[in-house]
Amino acid sequence: MNSINRVLIAGGTGFIGTSLKNYLENQGYEVGVLTRNRNATAPNIFYWNPATNEFDHHAFAYADFVINLAGENIAAKKWTGERKKQILDSRLQAADCLASNFLSAGFKPKKMISASAIGYYGQQTTNEIFTETSAPGTDFVAQTVQAWENVQDVFENLQIPVTRIRIGIVLSQKGGALPKMTVPVRFGIGSAIGSGKQYMPWISLRDLLHIFHFVLENEFPGEVFNAVSPVHIINRDFYRELARALKKPFFFPNIPAWLLKLILGEMSGLLLEGSRVSSEKLIKEGFIFEDIELYRTLVKEFDETSNP
Repeated sequence: MNSINRVLIAGGTGFIGTSLKNYLENQGYEVGVLTRNRNATAPNIFYWNPATNEFDHHAFAYADFVINLAGENIAAKKWTGERKKQILDSRLQAADCLASNFLSAGFKPKKMISASAIGYYGQQTTNEIFTETSAPGTDFVAQTVQAWENVQDVFENLQIPVTRIRIGIVLSQKGGALPKMTVPVRFGIGSAIGSGKQYMPWISLRDLLHIFHFVLENEFPGEVFNAVSPVHIINRDFYRELARALKKPFFFPNIPAWLLKLILGEMSGLLLEGSRVSSEKLIKEGFIFEDIELYRTLVKEFDETSNP
């Protein structure tokens, strides 16, 4: 039997949160989920609204341990000034809502795991391999992630241990970037983006779920981990392997950077830039990655019977 019995997931209705809930339940955990949907009726689903600090205190029954995944999808819409504010506020308000309700109820979880992102290191293509101790970037994404991580200090001030997980590009047919990436490839018009030389720090959904489980099972107070595959790959090779996995051709010229900048504006940096990010710290702590070779990972992902 697991020593950890009850876990509350904030932001648990997205594709990562839903998969994590199912995975942890299969491992024998009791899992509750915070949702902004007032009409949810399942016994382990609880309403909250970080913007108004509404919180169903019945959720505390599941909150021995808390995983905070809450935050607006950074790539869902073009970055207007208002959209940038929504992206940042959604992350800060979620942490503040959790902390203030813990404090008012005199409740203290044993551990907090906070999702973060490798965007911490900035949208740039360099020769550097970024580790958890590398300096943060200065662009919008980097500043947002820094603020997102810093707001978790409020839990540490309440003597709640916090571990931060900086997540890379999650490969899953259930959501995120991969379904969008496969569309042109499935039509036989797959190609690299921009220079094609930018790195794409990726991780399979399977390994990401295992990392959350690994951190739940071990004591890493105050630590930060990069959740990315230990194998680095550039954009051109990524799309070549994606086309190979889908048994589609790969010969079209690169999508020009100027076109993406015209369409997406500042957000185009998410696609046009990328550096290597190290997961060596996780490995040294004893974590074993299941999905290392990209081609085999993609083939496994497209085989629905093997999905977590």
